[in-house]
Amino acid sequence: MKKIILSIIAVVPLLAFAQNLPENFSVTLGSEYKNKYTFPGENSKAFELSDGGYAFIVPATYKGYACYRFDKNMGFISVSTILLSENDLGFSYNIEYFNDNIYLFLGSFDEKEHLFHIYAKTYNPLTGKLSEKTELFTIQSCNSSAELIERVIVSEDKSKVVIINRCSNCEKNPVMKLFCFDSQLSLLWSKDALAWDENDTYLDNFQIDNEGNVYQLHVVSSNIENKLYFTVYKAANDAGYSTNIELENKVYFNISFNVNETGGSVVLFYGNTRCSAQGVAFAAYDKDRDQLHEPIMTEFPSELNENEMVKGGSGGLFSYFFNNLLHLQNGNSIFIAEQQYDETIDYINEDVCKKEYSSGSTIKGYNRGAALVVIFSPKGDVLNVIKIPKIQQSYNSDHVGIFSFAVENDTYIIFNDNPENSEKNTKQPAVFASNDIYSNILIHIDEKGELSRFSFPENNASLLIPKLFRKLNNNELFYCGKKKTKFVAGKIKIQ
Repeated sequence: MKKIILSIIAVVPLLAFAQNLPENFSVTLGSEYKNKYTFPGENSKAFELSDGGYAFIVPATYKGYACYRFDKNMGFISVSTILLSENDLGFSYNIEYFNDNIYLFLGSFDEKEHLFHIYAKTYNPLTGKLSEKTELFTIQSCNSSAELIERVIVSEDKSKVVIINRCSNCEKNPVMKLFCFDSQLSLLWSKDALAWDENDTYLDNFQIDNEGNVYQLHVVSSNIENKLYFTVYKAANDAGYSTNIELENKVYFNISFNVNETGGSVVLFYGNTRCSAQGVAFAAYDKDRDQLHEPIMTEFPSELNENEMVKGGSGGLFSYFFNNLLHLQNGNSIFIAEQQYDETIDYINEDVCKKEYSSGSTIKGYNRGAALVVIFSPKGDVLNVIKIPKIQQSYNSDHVGIFSFAVENDTYIIFNDNPENSEKNTKQPAVFASNDIYSNILIHIDEKGELSRFSFPENNASLLIPKLFRKLNNNELFYCGKKKTKFVAGKIKIQ
């Protein structure tokens, strides 16, 4: 395992400021509309429809969804409800769009037979028709009160669908099963006895490629071992292929990975505690050989800790959370994280990150600090580290945070900011407090790692909701904003 001390760093980048977006950006802002059922949350999805319009589907309650339709110019058309039956167990985040239909992956539990039935229903947003259920498989339980967690992932080309189920009390030992289907929901293959990861509560550490290969990543930290496990499940391999790498005696957290058609990468923070990132580890995945290489450890220099919104007592980057891991066309990887410190409850849990006494000015709400960008070469060498200064504070979590994405070799970050920060570069930015005065900011990082800062035009402005940005395809984004009590849907296209 090789260790590198970082020498290339831009703590406060010198930004080029502009009042308008780049020439290759176009923003289409739709008409205002009211949300009748519920505020669209993180589990909502946006899709481009076959008629050129768009659908925005929101889990409204545990018994249904709201589907908002917009035309190609983002004009509001209608909102309809998708009601589930009494026996449907709704997995609210398992919403996908392919074959010109919205697929809802659901289930029911037979108390007499102690049997889970897993099935799908389709909803056509153009006709408003909800289909009958399509049975997929069953899972036996020996417990009348068993709880099942389900995650559905779809390949980028929409040709493969994988359903992962985990049940801690279905049998004597915990059960983890994987089922792979084609786009017509015909079963291709399945696996039993998947590696059990108690830390992956919502089964987020799975990905799929267009060939139907499924990748699972997790870290095992205990008194017995400290290892990174990377497993590939294929139809031709009954057991799956697994790589396990011995890790140094550190705490590893914010684990993330991204696998595409040519390879992949794994990135994670390390430190003495999960609240203090002292460095970052990168492991490259060779897809041709099914091999995960030894991680390269890169230690952060002390100057990266300067001008933080809030600090912890153990040094390092305090309370930074993973936002995105992007692959560029040139083979480089972009790791993006953000400082997050929420004071929404009286903390009694020792696992919660606590700031150093009197360190930083925070509110009893949602606090978001600087964004951290680390650029890796395909082999894992750090090419650049960029820290984008900002302070966001709000009692509404929807107004703070960032959204990040990449187009070819360019990386973009969008967030709300105080307008005072649009005219100068400062180590101590003015606070954005989600009031009526705000700027919508776009940060552009080019292939060389150089930064530019842009403001959304005022005539396109609404208070952006970063967590409601959705990537429609390789060069289009759907987003939601707020204007007082109403919502506005918009579209961003990058030429």
